[in-house]
Amino acid sequence: MKAQWWSFGQAANYVQANYPCENGWAANKLLAEKIIDGTITTKYDDVTISKEEWKRLGDIDIEVEGSDIAHHMVDYARSDIEKLCNGVSHAKRGGRPLKDWESFLIEVITMADTIDGLPDTQAALESRMLLWAEQNMSDPPKETAVREMVSAIYRAKEAKRKAGRQ
Repeated sequence: MKAQWWSFGQAANYVQANYPCENGWAANKLLAEKIIDGTITTKYDDVTISKEEWKRLGDIDIEVEGSDIAHHMVDYARSDIEKLCNGVSHAKRGGRPLKDWESFLIEVITMADTIDGLPDTQAALESRMLLWAEQNMSDPPKETAVREMVSAIYRAKEAKRKAGRQ
């Protein structure tokens, strides 16, 4: 049987829904850890990436050493993700409810799609999104959570820019 592959978004959504993760960032961190330890097989452009090729840059930031390929740009072996989540007890799930990151990201995308696009600096987008969250979310995220989300957006934006120059 041919292996099935999921995008980062599909893998992260599945993990968040089926593993006791508090939020999307916890799911993202778990995926990064499991790539580094070899539990999850990844590929990029139909080439499998070994666990030894991955380099940790931070808590949730990893990339293929010597490239601009980050873990949100690769495909994940569906069977590895399902095996990771299989049999996990949700009894201890509890904790705070998930933030409404979907509406947050929709606002960022809507802003990016305007003639002015996203602000030039991460700090400017953080400020705008903190204000937006206070005005539009029933349980707005803390400043550090917004900073992490916006940082991921600007890292991805920079990786795309660099990839376009090659």
